[in-house]
Amino acid sequence: MTTGPSSFTFRRNSDVLFLNSFTLTDSEVAAWSATNVAGMPFELFCRGCPCGCTFADKDAIFQSVRNAAYEIIEKKGATFYAIGLAVRRIVQAILRDESVILTVSSLMGGQYGVADVCMSLPSIVDRTGVARVLEMPLNEKESGDFTSSAKDLRSNLTSVGL
Repeated sequence: MTTGPSSFTFRRNSDVLFLNSFTLTDSEVAAWSATNVAGMPFELFCRGCPCGCTFADKDAIFQSVRNAAYEIIEKKGATFYAIGLAVRRIVQAILRDESVILTVSSLMGGQYGVADVCMSLPSIVDRTGVARVLEMPLNEKESGDFTSSAKDLRSNLTSVGL
């Protein structure tokens, strides 16, 4: 699964929800506290939604997004075109000094208590590369999942001598 912002639809009964969300790190930490429907927090939207969605639907949504890359591979045989497009977009942001927000991996410098490992977070990308890593407000579980992901990554890097 790719990390970063995503806008996607989720069908619940006959209704379609348009969601905006973030997935952080390559271990797929879903930032549900930052997910919204038309600017309204997802959990708040679900409480008053006549379509019957519940906050419990987040698991089905997450699995759908998580498995999207595998479905593409199954149908097309690869996802390298998407990877090429992502790299092109990052290079474009650097060459044009765009100061645009993209989710990219960079060395953490204390974000969410993590340092000395590269993680994927929304960042301002300009001619210098990552000009600033943005810290979205995360709830306790999301923050814990992010820290756990960083520890796992650090452990794996250490086990191969890096």
